[in-house]
Amino acid sequence: MPRRSATVWPARPTVRYAREVAKALRMETVGGVLMLVATVAALVWANTPWSGAYEALRTYEISPEWLNIGHMDIEHWASSGLLAIFFFIAGVELKEELTYGELRNPRDAALPVIAAVGGVALPAIIFLAVTAGEPGAAQGWAV
Repeated sequence: MPRRSATVWPARPTVRYAREVAKALRMETVGGVLMLVATVAALVWANTPWSGAYEALRTYEISPEWLNIGHMDIEHWASSGLLAIFFFIAGVELKEELTYGELRNPRDAALPVIAAVGGVALPAIIFLAVTAGEPGAAQGWAV
């Protein structure tokens, strides 16, 4: 009897594995775990004897002349460019959720909105309470 595995499995196993990897990367938990692993790896790398290589990579300059943005290293690309893209995507997803998703009903959206406002206001209040009476403290940032 002939073996009919080609009807069950793709003819090339790499296609099946690529499909499974793509499906796994679409899961939110996998992305979070990858970010956590990358963060731990960067922390370990920056605090080992090889920290010079980490510092060289962090300060490596990528400044295409045609963009006319001056001198920007990888650190500034991450803190300026990638964060701007992240917050843009987060804003688009929030708008989608508030317009068509589970938060389109104001009663359902009340708790997340209150939590977001508290997450913004509470660090500022703590900063002001800790630095009250200090000269020049009002010029600081609540981070």
